[in-house]
Amino acid sequence: MTTAPADPETPATPMGARPPRRGRPPAGLVAVGVVITAVVVYALWAGVQALRQHPLVGTVTTYSIVSATEVDYGFVVTGKPNTTVRCAVLARSRDFVVVGQDERELRIGANGEARDTGKVTTLRLATNAEAGACEKL
Repeated sequence: MTTAPADPETPATPMGARPPRRGRPPAGLVAVGVVITAVVVYALWAGVQALRQHPLVGTVTTYSIVSATEVDYGFVVTGKPNTTVRCAVLARSRDFVVVGQDERELRIGANGEARDTGKVTTLRLATNAEAGACEKL
């Protein structure tokens, strides 16, 4: 059985199948593309706006183990200028258990930061001090 050679200009399709469409895409597909594009643009805009806010970040800058029951620390918090915040400083033992905590209310200055020093009284020997949670008041 011999068959005629395929026309190179016509793609091979199974019997009864439609040849691929050429021309403009359907209106529904265009509408879906527009909606997806709008959602992506909005998400990017919202992300940029969130980054432009002043995140509240507390950091222990120095600490010193004074005794088995006391840790001195230096602390800085950055955030939105002229905001009052409450931040915690945690003292942890060698096995990472919180053995003491100190909370401070601070007023963030016009430069976007506040500095403070303090002491944490501990239940047993601490090996470090670290920043805990900060919240806007």
